[in-house]
Amino acid sequence: MHPHPPRTQTQHQPGPVPAQDDLARLREEHPGWNFGTVWTTVNSGPDKRRIWASRNGVILSAWNAAELSKDIKREQAEDIKRPGEQAECREHH
Repeated sequence: MHPHPPRTQTQHQPGPVPAQDDLARLREEHPGWNFGTVWTTVNSGPDKRRIWASRNGVILSAWNAAELSKDIKREQAEDIKRPGEQAECREHH
């Protein structure tokens, strides 16, 4: 088993977009979130990379940046709904 590549190393990255570029884009599009990658290595196939994002105790992960960006937007939409829901509950009590 070989060691995990550093975050900036892209030789194992499948697809046309290097890991550093899609992580930089995620950081730019979603300030306030922390990002990183986890690599899975198997003997019989190519290495796979999973991207994760965390903020305020929430951790999201996806196989690509586009999917993770959608999940972040969904989570942020839920954040907007939650304070209103809590305020409504307080008003009814």
